[in-house]
Amino acid sequence: MIARDIVLMPEWSIDLEPDAATLYDLSRYRNNGTITNATLTRLPSGLWYLDLDGTGDWIEWVTWNPLAAGEALSFEVWARFDRDGTLEAVFGLGDDSVDYNFLVCYRLASGALRFNVGNSALAAYTASFITTSTTLAPIDVWNHIVVTYDQAATPRTTIKVDGVNYVGADAGSGADRAKPTAYLLFGAMDNSHHNPLDGGLLPKRIYNYALTMGQARNHYEKTKHWLGVHD
Repeated sequence: MIARDIVLMPEWSIDLEPDAATLYDLSRYRNNGTITNATLTRLPSGLWYLDLDGTGDWIEWVTWNPLAAGEALSFEVWARFDRDGTLEAVFGLGDDSVDYNFLVCYRLASGALRFNVGNSALAAYTASFITTSTTLAPIDVWNHIVVTYDQAATPRTTIKVDGVNYVGADAGSGADRAKPTAYLLFGAMDNSHHNPLDGGLLPKRIYNYALTMGQARNHYEKTKHWLGVHD
């Protein structure tokens, strides 16, 4: 089971070439993910990232601790999209059955980024908690993405892109706590690997609390030069 305090590819590991088959959790929990087909690639800065081809590449954890009532979490990742006009997952937490709880972050065909928490059987995804960015994420550009889900907050979801905050909408009560058997993947939406990502991923960390806007902005400013990002 995964404890939600996971350190994946921090910038201070720049001199450590990652393993090609395992995405190691550098926290004390050692919850490691399995890399499937994604290619380790090095940026001019020396930072490593995972290159995915949009056909059969992902990083997967088999099990996940469900959130208890009132708990919160955040995901932080750098993502680059190389293909336009399709829905592509940044990460997903879901077991692809007839009725399953889900927590997913993806880029719409329009280019907007969306973070969605809910249940697949509830009114075709409408009874959920959802945030969509109004600024589009361009292709071939690195985007710093932080999503937060806080069951004690209103609204429950936020998405922060390159240090800009977008707040969510609570569309219903929702069955919004992921099941223990759910799969966690980067680069795909669920355990059936729907909506694969064609681009680059630098998964940084999963937190067991909701990052503030100031924290997300600080992380963006501290790491953007490794990705060649200049405001």
